[in-house]
Amino acid sequence: ADESPMFLIISGSVDVEVAEDAVLRSTEAGEVLGASGAIGSVEYRATGVRACCTGGLVATVRIPGAALEVAFREFPEERDKLERTVGAMEAAEQDAIEERLKWLTESALPALARTPLLAGCPDDFLRALAAPLTETSHAVNEEVVRTGMPAASMLVVLEGMVDLESQAGAKLQQLTKDGVLGEAELLGLFDMRLYTARAITACRILEVTKDALQRALCIPSAGTMKEGLERLVASRRKQMDTGMPLCELPIGAREDDATVRAAAIQAERLYVDLEHSLEPLPDTSALGQHLGVLARGRARVILANG
Repeated sequence: ADESPMFLIISGSVDVEVAEDAVLRSTEAGEVLGASGAIGSVEYRATGVRACCTGGLVATVRIPGAALEVAFREFPEERDKLERTVGAMEAAEQDAIEERLKWLTESALPALARTPLLAGCPDDFLRALAAPLTETSHAVNEEVVRTGMPAASMLVVLEGMVDLESQAGAKLQQLTKDGVLGEAELLGLFDMRLYTARAITACRILEVTKDALQRALCIPSAGTMKEGLERLVASRRKQMDTGMPLCELPIGAREDDATVRAAAIQAERLYVDLEHSLEPLPDTSALGQHLGVLARGRARVILANG
């Protein structure tokens, strides 16, 4: 106990982390960390702490285990009370750790790996990205986000169905499990929501924040990922400047039209090699209905019946 202090947070915010830097929870001023080690009830700490990148300067009071022993000799009746309290906290935290790791493995990581933006990313990058993420639940007819609200995150549907609506309330499309909203906002291409998202069934939504993305891009092996995302952002900005792909169509679309620019910044550019084929997304895709525009080259359309 002499060598295992506990800490009282008096300002700032810290993340409590478990295996592979997975964030168990964030704590605020007034919480005590490390009490089980300080009173000698455990030999090894099950969690670590890290100052939140957005939580400001962290200040703590360090309470040595030896100081607790002195206090217990003065007030012996307090030892049992503290040990019972800490024991209950340890049991609850162990349950939380198991639940958190199960959620990351079974829900968050597979969902991230299935998004168009992150498909094919290395496992260590996805684990770093998922580590601080959380999900939210939404009841039927509840607004998930509203058009025009500030945004810097991507939303992934873990469960349920979500309608996307225009600012006027017109239904645009429907997302189901693995559907994605807000890729442009996550990449910093837009700073507000382009659509209103409304739950039409009970839904679970995973929010991928810009802070989480920047955190993941700081791991040593993320250099290639960072370069790839920078190229993607540059490509999307070029699409917006040129009005691609709608300006390729004979519909009189203008590069400076807000709708054309919004479509351009979300459009995914696909390259198809000679003699290779491209299977269009079905209307029943989790990502909703899509329109493909042949911008360059020639292609042969083959119907399902040959």
